[in-house]
Amino acid sequence: MKNEDPRRWQDQRIVVQDDLMEIKAETHDPELVDSPEHFRRRLWHGIVLTFIFLLVVAVGITAYLVLARKVELPFLPMGPEETVAAQDDNDCPAGEFEYLSHGDVTIDVYNGSVQAGLAGDVRDRLVKRGFVSGRVGNQQLSNRGAVSAIVVSGADGRDEALTVQRHLPGSTYAFDGRLGDGHVVVLVGEGYDGVTKAADLDREPGPLACE
Repeated sequence: MKNEDPRRWQDQRIVVQDDLMEIKAETHDPELVDSPEHFRRRLWHGIVLTFIFLLVVAVGITAYLVLARKVELPFLPMGPEETVAAQDDNDCPAGEFEYLSHGDVTIDVYNGSVQAGLAGDVRDRLVKRGFVSGRVGNQQLSNRGAVSAIVVSGADGRDEALTVQRHLPGSTYAFDGRLGDGHVVVLVGEGYDGVTKAADLDREPGPLACE
């Protein structure tokens, strides 16, 4: 009986696992050999992909926070439609105004100083006291070095302005007829030195400080 080689078929050699192991042991191709070079290449590839993924996530989160006005970027100028220009009334509003519940007042805070992140810091401090958060951003002030803060409201928001002003020592009032009831804008300058201590707050009715 003919003794046939089980590893040959139709005069062709069948490659089995032992043959592959021999090839792997003899070759110097890093794709086939579990060499340190091959390991380093795969490790570096994984690091690069992970870095790109984290970068995309960080950019996405930052873009969301900026669009949602949760953070401000000092190098990102405000658009014309977002610029707040306080228009001084000819006369300081006469009479006394009421101190309101903080939850009835929505505040937008704009940074007129060179200190990055100041608007967000002031907004956060006021929100912790119960005010409703609005926008944050940047706003140029011609006399920012002499300004602590300017509290801006419309004709129907002067009670709200008084309420906010009591939390910002040295702040002055300005009128802007575009603002509605319950909405106050705060422009923070270089003279800002923190908010009034809670224990020192004056909650009695009183006049607005215009100078």
